[in-house]
Amino acid sequence: MDSLSNSATLLILTAREEEAEGLVTSLRNGGLAVQGIFTSEPERLEELTSTNSVELILCCEYDPAIDLDVWIARCQELELDIPFVIIASAATESDALIRALRVGARDLTEQGDPDHLQIVVARELSDFAHRRSEARLRERLHECERRARDLIDATGEAVAFLKEGIHVQVNPAYQELYGFENASDLDGFPLLDLVVGDYHQKLRDTLRLMEKQGAIVPAELDVECVRAEGSRFDAHLCISRSELGGEPCVRVMTNARESQAPQPTPGSLDADTELPNRAALIEEIQSRILNEDTKDNPFVIIYVGIGIFPTLLQDRGLTGGLKAAARFGGFLQDLAPEGAYLARATEDAYVLLISGMRRSNAEALASTIRQKARLPINREPGEEDRPQCGTGLLLVDFLADSPSDLLDTVYRDYVFSMLEPTARSGTELQPESGESAGAEIESEQDRLDAARMRSALDNDGFLLVYQPIVSLKGDRQESYNVLLRLREEDGTLIDAKDFLDMAIKSGMMVALDRWVIRSAIAELVAQRALGQEINFFVSVAEETL
Repeated sequence: MDSLSNSATLLILTAREEEAEGLVTSLRNGGLAVQGIFTSEPERLEELTSTNSVELILCCEYDPAIDLDVWIARCQELELDIPFVIIASAATESDALIRALRVGARDLTEQGDPDHLQIVVARELSDFAHRRSEARLRERLHECERRARDLIDATGEAVAFLKEGIHVQVNPAYQELYGFENASDLDGFPLLDLVVGDYHQKLRDTLRLMEKQGAIVPAELDVECVRAEGSRFDAHLCISRSELGGEPCVRVMTNARESQAPQPTPGSLDADTELPNRAALIEEIQSRILNEDTKDNPFVIIYVGIGIFPTLLQDRGLTGGLKAAARFGGFLQDLAPEGAYLARATEDAYVLLISGMRRSNAEALASTIRQKARLPINREPGEEDRPQCGTGLLLVDFLADSPSDLLDTVYRDYVFSMLEPTARSGTELQPESGESAGAEIESEQDRLDAARMRSALDNDGFLLVYQPIVSLKGDRQESYNVLLRLREEDGTLIDAKDFLDMAIKSGMMVALDRWVIRSAIAELVAQRALGQEINFFVSVAEETL
């Protein structure tokens, strides 16, 4: 799907639609993923650039309807940060072109030179993408710094920032630990004055190492500290490099050995299970997003929903059903690996957070949960032991915006997993309700072809491809036709038209449509999570509807 997410929108300044279409086609033939909108009216420039994600302006200077000076002036008036490339005819006076380059045009090419145009457009799109990415990263950095400061102020850990051994900023927990009435009382206060003299030399050496020699690995010291009123306490200092307001500094975290680790507050626990509740879960996810590099230190979110919860309430009543759902958390605690964070998200769902686990291991754990986690209810004699829960899974190895987005994503994965067809036995596909059993398969070759399709359906032998639906009318969203392909053992892809007749004969049409829909939805969710405004069009058979 890389080609989908990287498609660039060009604003082509021309009065002729066929000219715009020809330029877009030429650029695509050169390997560039582009789409275009066109206009010859300068007064529409603001409207088109504000309602479309325009990444480059192509000015067809040779078009009689286009006045280069007017368009350049209009771009300057709007202060557009969009590359402006001129396509000029050989007869154009050089003075006008040089004047345009001096006031902001990025480059120019000659009419009828598609190779040069492709090179210029590729370079400008790349530069524009880098500038936009840098701006986003800078914005995210500022937001992360703000959130980090808020988190430091709210945390129970005593944290201080120092320059040349002098306090420049402390959080409330640090101020309270050392017994100062106001945080401002520590401004300009030396750290050495808070440490007993026997440890001064060791502390000086450590601070010098952090500030002057640029040590990367944090240093840890066991010292004796002094409070404002003179009392002493044993403490563990963790000293590391940091930044404050864009300037390098040293961060010091103080853990008093006499103080006990903070216990969970009653408001952060689920009343029935004494597990962390949803508010505590969101706070835990938020801290992982802010404090960890999720690309180098990913974590897994597993959503466990009690699929039979409505039936449980119907059979046992409200009180009995809720009690059974609460005891279900105990089964999950027994199955969860050591170090996992288990919380109760809703009355019928739990969430596991696990750091450092690979996706394959997480999928195996989710499968174990579905197979072994059971509610404390008795089955009727002869009743089949069916899975009582479903799972959704998300590997967070990317820069995430908010805990709610991650929980929404993993919940959608859970919902999709509950829609999986269950009417398969080995490689034998059983028709579901409303699914035609198909016509009788007559020849041996037909039976072989049907068996090959069943095997492909069971072993991910099908593939989706995405055909762009191009519009030059200024549509904001990208749209794609979803097409099905059968993958041969040698990697060859077979068009759907060559195997759909066999799918109908063998009664597999509905199962194929459902596979296409589930796969397309999963891809759509992934693209939407990346911020892509994408629409998919899927064709289904009458039996499926």
